[in-house]
Amino acid sequence: MTGAAFFIMTVTAKHTERIGNNYAATGGTVYSTISSIRTVFSLNAPNVFIEKFKASTKKACESAVSFNALLGLGNGSMTGSFLLSYIVVVSYKINI
Repeated sequence: MTGAAFFIMTVTAKHTERIGNNYAATGGTVYSTISSIRTVFSLNAPNVFIEKFKASTKKACESAVSFNALLGLGNGSMTGSFLLSYIVVVSYKINI
């Protein structure tokens, strides 16, 4: 049970850190586009910045989704350990 809890905490912390970093990169792209909007339009380059934004949001989405399997494994392990401990406690009570 302790191992499953530690695993969930570790995966959740890494997941949160990775999401923060990816959305910071996406926010940087948006900020640079908005802060220099006159230059972007004068160079006729909105499509370039739109593609940068799409690429960074796709990376952030894929990064967030890649951890779902690990989170599911951790939650399943935690649920399984609770059920196993319940079975052990009930079996012990029946044998007394």
